[in-house]
Amino acid sequence: MKNIIALLFLIPFLAVAQQNAPEYHIGISVKPEDSAMTIQDQDESIAAQYGFTTGLTFGFNMNSLLTWETGVYYGLKNINHSQAGLVFGSDIYPKTGVTGTSTAISNIQITDIEIPIQMKYLFYKRFYLRTGMGLNY
Repeated sequence: MKNIIALLFLIPFLAVAQQNAPEYHIGISVKPEDSAMTIQDQDESIAAQYGFTTGLTFGFNMNSLLTWETGVYYGLKNINHSQAGLVFGSDIYPKTGVTGTSTAISNIQITDIEIPIQMKYLFYKRFYLRTGMGLNY
């Protein structure tokens, strides 16, 4: 699975875009994601894992250097959550009290819909600066 994700990360670097395309352009976007985000707080741990975002892209070339882009994207993210130090009824012995603690582990999938609004400025041949924002639901 990780080899497939690594290959998908390299595909965009192999594609060549032409800046002299028509004023409007429509495309498909597929972006694999792998996050190293980890949150640690005493007995609780949250770690983001792999995911992806895919959708339709719409752009308008205002001139040969400036492009406005938007679209509709669907994303799926995976998160591992662990909560330690929990005490359940099975952890309590009537004569001695608490004899141990339990750990709850859950895998969570989060989905979202994003509408990005971006501007792209071409500096030199294939080097560009992209800025903007995304509206997520």
